[in-house]
This record gives sequence, C-alpha cells and structure tokens, in this order.
Amino acid sequence: MGEQKYYIYVGNAYGRFEDTDRNGNPLKNEDGTPRFKDFANMFVVSPCSTYESDDFHAKGYKAEKLGCISPEVWKNLSPGELVNLYFTDKKKVALATSLGDCISLEP
Repeated sequence: MGEQKYYIYVGNAYGRFEDTDRNGNPLKNEDGTPRFKDFANMFVVSPCSTYESDDFHAKGYKAEKLGCISPEVWKNLSPGELVNLYFTDKKKVALATSLGDCISLEP
C-alpha cells in the first residue's frame, strides 16, 4: 500500500449556473423558466506525480479544482490547511478531513 496523498486546501466557490444542453442551448423547466444547476468546487494544491519517463517530467506542486458534493465539505476548513480527501465513485469530494497542520498563505 502506497503513501496516502495529501492536499493543501486553498479556497472554494459555490453557487448555481444556467443549465445547457451539449450544444450550449439553455434548458428550461416545464413551466418555461430557465433550469439551473448547483455547483460546489474546492481548490487545492498537491504534490506532483513522482513518475518520470523519457516523455514526462514533473516537479513541485499542482493546483487543482475539484468538484464537491456540497459546500458542507469544507465548512470546518481554513485556507492553508493540510487535508485528506475522500471521493465518491463519480470522483466528487464527499469528505475533507484536516491533518491538523496549516501553512501560511500570507503574501
């Protein structure tokens, strides 16, 4: 079993947007009003892959935007906190737990 991946939580965004079909056309409810979809995204930084080959090299950290099941996922987190993330089968974050450490993100 390999080492568990950790993430640094740096922020979030949530709200709703007007839903569209594959061609970008707005979808409507039965009453003709625009249909909206909720979204919840978490922003994290994590170590890059250590895999290397003749065609691939990475070093340092990567920034990621991850979909979450709801804003409740990050309700007890502060930016800069080290966290473990647990995902649904659809690769959305279902739970984020603090590792108890925090890094300073002050400029």
